[in-house]
Amino acid sequence: MLTADDLPSGGATLLGTIATTSGTSVTLSGLDLTGYRQLVCALEGVSGNQTATTRMQLNGANLCIIRWTDPADYFTGLAFIDLSSGIFACSGNTFAAAVAADGAVQGGGGPSGLTAASTSITFTVPTGNFDAGSIKVYGVA
Repeated sequence: MLTADDLPSGGATLLGTIATTSGTSVTLSGLDLTGYRQLVCALEGVSGNQTATTRMQLNGANLCIIRWTDPADYFTGLAFIDLSSGIFACSGNTFAAAVAADGAVQGGGGPSGLTAASTSITFTVPTGNFDAGSIKVYGVA
């Protein structure tokens, strides 16, 4: 499985890591994106305490559908954001403990509202709370 450590070096700069261990919203702020064309977000073992399938959101846009009905369920994937158009695409996989296997590949895309002038990036869940995992945000020149 692809992780943040598998991203190429040299062209990508780690801008920060967001712990997804509590709350309904997590933000990486204080960003200076003026030297970057894209962002790559590596979602690693992100989970929550929801009791049904829900959507994780990126700056209010639906990032992916997630199934977190068991405490051991989690989502791992990558989101790519083009800062000139603001468009994002996300692809990943939900591990579902209830079926003891990887679930279907989940993902989405659309407008993120992010540009090179943005100073923060926010991930939210509309129900329940985050309870494990992290999101690493990389800037790509």
